[in-house]
Amino acid sequence: MHRKKKYIMTRKTLVLPNGKRLYRIRAIKSMPEIKVYRGDLGGWVEGKHNLSQNGRCWIFGDAKVYDKAVVRDDAYVLDNALVFEQAIIEGNALVMNSAVVCGNAIIAGGTWIEDRALVYGDAMIDGACVQIRGDTIAGSEAQIHKNAYITSNAMLEDYLARHVSALRKNSDKYARSVVRPGVDDDLPFF
Repeated sequence: MHRKKKYIMTRKTLVLPNGKRLYRIRAIKSMPEIKVYRGDLGGWVEGKHNLSQNGRCWIFGDAKVYDKAVVRDDAYVLDNALVFEQAIIEGNALVMNSAVVCGNAIIAGGTWIEDRALVYGDAMIDGACVQIRGDTIAGSEAQIHKNAYITSNAMLEDYLARHVSALRKNSDKYARSVVRPGVDDDLPFF
């Protein structure tokens, strides 16, 4: 079955400091369930490969998605968020405010990446209720799954994110970090 396109790339362009040319998107199909209506302007993409025509995924405001990055399914990127390199935003994920997702990072499930959080490298963030906020940095091979709330100035790299209890026991080393699993302290993060 052929699905009708939901957006087009307009002639309005934005050139980034690195020389990349981005195009503002415009809805050509109404999606009232996400308050996007035919004619509404969306965010910025480098090409059609950055935002799927399927699902309810959308790029709002001044958010930018470029390089080989992809937003698909029912995921949203909004505000001034940046998604680039080979990052994938999928499922019901939400990247907003001034958050940055790059590298080979995958943001999936019901994950929220917000504020000034940075997710990069081969990080995999996937959960029914994962929120990463503040000036948090999650990178390298960090894996965060299930129910987690990570905020303030947490730095999660390599496999550190797997062991929330270790972070709690050494809280003096991470004094400006707050890591709170959602439902059960014994939930594994892998």
